[in-house]
Amino acid sequence: TTARERLERLLRRLLVDASQWAAVFAAVVAVVGTDAGEDVVDLCHSVWASRESLRIASTLSPSRRHDVIMPQYMATLAHNLFATSLAYFWSDIAFITLQRARGRSPHLWAGRLIHHIIQTVANGPVLLIGPGRAQRVMS
Repeated sequence: TTARERLERLLRRLLVDASQWAAVFAAVVAVVGTDAGEDVVDLCHSVWASRESLRIASTLSPSRRHDVIMPQYMATLAHNLFATSLAYFWSDIAFITLQRARGRSPHLWAGRLIHHIIQTVANGPVLLIGPGRAQRVMS
């Protein structure tokens, strides 16, 4: 596949995942309110991402080159972790933007925006790496 096709597929994936996070947030907010809803969904994302990270890290093994090799199946899971987390961050950016446009200031909104921008810049390139990313994920 071409770089453009990979980018288009990734963007579609991020939009679908961001929509799913937004739906979860809306459901949680309907039950506990906006402020608590932000915290509950953020905690859910943190617990899930930590669990997935530990699961992936447990499969890493050293190589002769003194770098770390990740099994093929875990490289796919790592890619999914980065993509789903990035989509969560983008859905939160959309939420913050909508709230600010309505004159509201969500809890720690400026810090969250900075964090999400940093995560997008840091993780975006990892998601755009082409074929072969599974052979040597870390070096």
